[in-house]
Amino acid sequence: MRKFTFLVFLSFFVIIMLFVLAFFYVDLSGRKSFLYDIFEMDRKLGTVRVDRFITEDKVIYKARTEYPASLEYPLVEEKMYLKRKTMAPQKYREETEGIKGSKRSIWLFQDGEFTDVLFSEYPRVMFIEKFETGRKTAVFSPYSIMLYMPIVDEYNFWKKGTQFFEVMIPIKEPILPMREKIGMRYIHEAYASVGGRKVEAEVYAISAKGIPETELILGKYSHEILEIGIKAAKIRITMGRVLDERSSVARIDPAGMIAYFKGMFAERPPEKKEQTKTEIEPSAGDLQSAEKDTLAKAKDVFFGSGKVTLSGKMWVPAKEEPAPAILFVPRNSVVPRGEQTMTELMGKALAASGIIMLSFDAPGQGKSQGSAAETDDEAMKKYIGEAVSYLEKDPRVKKGNITLMGYRSGGYLALKASEGAPSVSTCIVLGIPSASSGVDISKKPDIKEIERLLSSYGLGPFDNDFVSLVSKKVAQYQEKILTSEDKYALFRGMRLPIKGYKDFLGRKPYETIQKSDKPVLLLYGRDDKGLDVKADEKIKKLSKERKGIFKTGEVRSIGKYMSGSFEVTSTTELTVSKDIVKMISSWVQENQAE
Repeated sequence: MRKFTFLVFLSFFVIIMLFVLAFFYVDLSGRKSFLYDIFEMDRKLGTVRVDRFITEDKVIYKARTEYPASLEYPLVEEKMYLKRKTMAPQKYREETEGIKGSKRSIWLFQDGEFTDVLFSEYPRVMFIEKFETGRKTAVFSPYSIMLYMPIVDEYNFWKKGTQFFEVMIPIKEPILPMREKIGMRYIHEAYASVGGRKVEAEVYAISAKGIPETELILGKYSHEILEIGIKAAKIRITMGRVLDERSSVARIDPAGMIAYFKGMFAERPPEKKEQTKTEIEPSAGDLQSAEKDTLAKAKDVFFGSGKVTLSGKMWVPAKEEPAPAILFVPRNSVVPRGEQTMTELMGKALAASGIIMLSFDAPGQGKSQGSAAETDDEAMKKYIGEAVSYLEKDPRVKKGNITLMGYRSGGYLALKASEGAPSVSTCIVLGIPSASSGVDISKKPDIKEIERLLSSYGLGPFDNDFVSLVSKKVAQYQEKILTSEDKYALFRGMRLPIKGYKDFLGRKPYETIQKSDKPVLLLYGRDDKGLDVKADEKIKKLSKERKGIFKTGEVRSIGKYMSGSFEVTSTTELTVSKDIVKMISSWVQENQAE
């Protein structure tokens, strides 16, 4: 009996050990990780870790890109599944997280020659099924190092020369991916520096009509990507090191196994992040130091009614006397770090010039409750009204002197919320109310507008017939949303809110300005992307028609983040334009109620 028990125990132990060893074999031989540094104009923006997993029937890529020193979005995560035998993509997902926690998502589901596409950055959402993309079309973007890897894996290094690949390029807007044929060609041998040591390498180029040319440096024998350089975008991505290089179970010792498990479950220390340097130059020169922490001057506030409580920040002048107030209305979308920083700097500048400013987070962002996906224009109007009520009850706010101000689409929401609101005295719109990119395809998704949109991402021109097809498909989808009476739609089993996008598509900013019952100040930049000649003419016409009630202020540039100026140096510097702050302050003072 004892022998039998011992044999059972031994068999059980052997099975467990085989399972553990199999786990390590799969983990270490089927997985490889790479760490890269991202530079723009020789300034480090962030790091990206790429993991590659090989299973019995799939190749899986995962990438996590962190941008602690960028004014854009702090985090981008990607994941892609490919069939192992054919390397044909099956599913791709990209999620971009804003500084306030909300996300923009792009999903591609490939099935044979067709792809289902989903874009969501609420309130904007687009889903189109069975878009013809080709059977072996790869997913590619010149700005994602992860998406270069399957192309490199497919390249025949024995033949070398120029080899071509059909690709589709996902766009960070509610339009379909672009189709392109890219060429990868061998140039010459070279040496590259990796982790402080020189390694033999080969230089390749990837090019096509619709993408900027990329220089690709690969390990001569490993064919791993050592460096990517995009000259037109002044971007360089370099390998920091290869992680998990062990490739067989024979190289694992017990101590290493224990350390591996400890590493899996150990609590990691927080990473030290590069600080973004910000500067502010108020109009009146009342602020003595731009280096002081803007958040130290702001007070956290909470308000709301019913089920949703909203969070915000409030900047108050040093003088203890009633002052006019500005409510800064947020764009109901993913917020980049630069825009959030400029909101805070604007609040500090206005407080220094004697004006109270309150900003709040849209539902589902920051500390605000609620859901961004469920928030349409009517809901935003209600939340803006609650913020106005909060200011009305504050004894420091001068009665009857509340101005609503917003940046681009936030300006449109400010205009709508001011309609019939007796407590609101004026409105200020910063930039032409349009899509987040500054190019508005929502009103007319024609070829010209799509090309302008792609150009803002450093892409194009693409085949005219294909762009025309994309334009037609997007227009049909938008018409479907505009005529729908439903609040939700189903896509691959997912329940998607569409009421918010219907409201977004139905927005008429110029008509809203024209019908506004409040004095309106529109500040816009003549050099801003997305400002076309027709828009400029329409603005000037409105200014003449509503003289005294509608006023425009033209500056060189409102800037991507409301800054009026944006300069990339060894550190990131943002400056609030003193001209813009002066115009805002003067407008509020001129329209004060007695």
